[in-house]
Amino acid sequence: MIPTNEERDGIPKGSLAAIILLVPANAYSAFIVYKLYGWFAVPIGAPILGWAHIWGLVILLEVLTLRPAPASGKPPLTLLLIGIGTVTIMFLTGWLAHGLMTL
Repeated sequence: MIPTNEERDGIPKGSLAAIILLVPANAYSAFIVYKLYGWFAVPIGAPILGWAHIWGLVILLEVLTLRPAPASGKPPLTLLLIGIGTVTIMFLTGWLAHGLMTL
């Protein structure tokens, strides 16, 4: 069987787009949680949190609730590398959010 261009290049084009869109999508999710928290939790006595703090908490929850992908026929090493890459991207996004807390 002749490998396709995507198989030869390593990272499928759709995966690269997902990685690029992950950070802004994650930041938008944090913004939504930040607004909802401000509207509903702060009025009943919850501490006021900044957007960057909420972003860090959203990332933490995503890491803690991360589920492995269903069996796709990919080799175990590939699945392991995808999992490590996903958690690494979340960590780097968290590092960015942590840096914004000091501004």
